[in-house]
Amino acid sequence: MNESEQNDQRREAVFQVLDQLREQGERINADKVARLAKMGKQTVLPYYKEWRFLDDVDRQQQDELPPELVRTMKRGIAKWKHTLAEEAQSFQEQANEEIDQLKQTLQSLLDDQHAKEKQLEALANELDQVKEESGQLRTQSHEKDQAIAGLKAQLGAAEQNNQSLENQVIQQKKEYETATQTLEVKLDQRHQEQLNHWIKVVDDERRKQQTLEKQLAQHQEVLLKTEKEKNELSHRLDNKNRAFIEACEERNQLKAQCKALQNNHKPLEQSALLLDCDTNELPSQIRELQGKAQQVDHQARLLDESHQQADNLNHRLQVAENQLKTVSELEKQLEKSRGYIEALEKNTQPSEKKDKRS
Repeated sequence: MNESEQNDQRREAVFQVLDQLREQGERINADKVARLAKMGKQTVLPYYKEWRFLDDVDRQQQDELPPELVRTMKRGIAKWKHTLAEEAQSFQEQANEEIDQLKQTLQSLLDDQHAKEKQLEALANELDQVKEESGQLRTQSHEKDQAIAGLKAQLGAAEQNNQSLENQVIQQKKEYETATQTLEVKLDQRHQEQLNHWIKVVDDERRKQQTLEKQLAQHQEVLLKTEKEKNELSHRLDNKNRAFIEACEERNQLKAQCKALQNNHKPLEQSALLLDCDTNELPSQIRELQGKAQQVDHQARLLDESHQQADNLNHRLQVAENQLKTVSELEKQLEKSRGYIEALEKNTQPSEKKDKRS
C-alpha cells in the first residue's frame, strides 16, 4: 500500500467520525476526533481542517454559491490533491533510489574492508613465519661460525706441520732442489688457475644473486624460495663438514708420517719407504700433500660462502620487515574506510526514520 492510499483511508476515517459527531449534535474539536479515530492529533488536524473547509463550502453553496462554482472548486481541490500525491510519490521513489545507492556503496566499502583485513592477517602470519625461520637460521649460522673457527685453527696447525715437513725434506734431499722449485712453479700456476676459477664462480654467484633479487617482487614466492635455499644450505654445509673432516683425518695420517720422517734421519730410500713410494715418486708425494692442503683451503672458502648466504637471508628478513611498514599503511587506510562507512550509516539513518514517521 503506497502513501496516497494510506492518506485516503485516513481521510475517510476522519471524515466518518466528523460526520457522526455532527449528526449527533456533539461539540467538535481536534482532540475528540483524534481519540475517536485512534490517530495522533497532528495526523488528524490536516483532515479536520479540510473537512471544515468542505463543510463551509457546502453551506455557502446552499446560501449563495452557484453549483457550477462549487463543482469547479471541488475539481480544483481534487486536482491539487492528486498533484501533491504524485509529487510526494515521486519524491519518495527518488529518496528510495538514493538510499539503495548509499546501501550498495556501504556494502562495497564493507567488502573492501573485509578483504584488506584478510590480506593484513595473511601478511602478519607470513612475517611471523619469516621471523621464526630467521631466528633458527641465525642460531645455525652461529654454530657454523664456531665450527669454522675450530677448523681454521686445525688448518693453521696442519699448515705449520706441512712447512716443517717440507723444510726437512729439502734439507735431506738437496739434489732435488731444482725439481722442488719447478714443482712450486706448477703449484703456483695451479693455484692461479683455481683462483681464476673461483673468481668466475663468485661472478656467477653474484649474477645469480641479482637475478634472485629481481624475483623478490612477489612476497609469497620469496618465502618459498627462502625455505628451499635454507634446506639446500644446510645440506651443503653438512656435506662440506664431512669432506673437511675427511681431509683433516687424511692430514693427520700425513702428519704422523712426517713425524716419523722427522725422527728418522736415514737416507733417502728410508724416507721414501716411510712415504710408501720410490725415491723418484717423492716429489709427486709432496705435490699431492700440498694439493690436499689446497683442498682444505677450498673447503674453508666454501664455508665462508655459506656464511655469506646466511647474511643474504638476513637481508631478506629486513625486506620483509619493510613490507610490515606497508601493512601499517594499510591499517591506516582501513581506519579511514571505517570512518567513511560510519558517516554513511549516520546519513542513511535519518532518511529511514523519516520513512517510518510518514
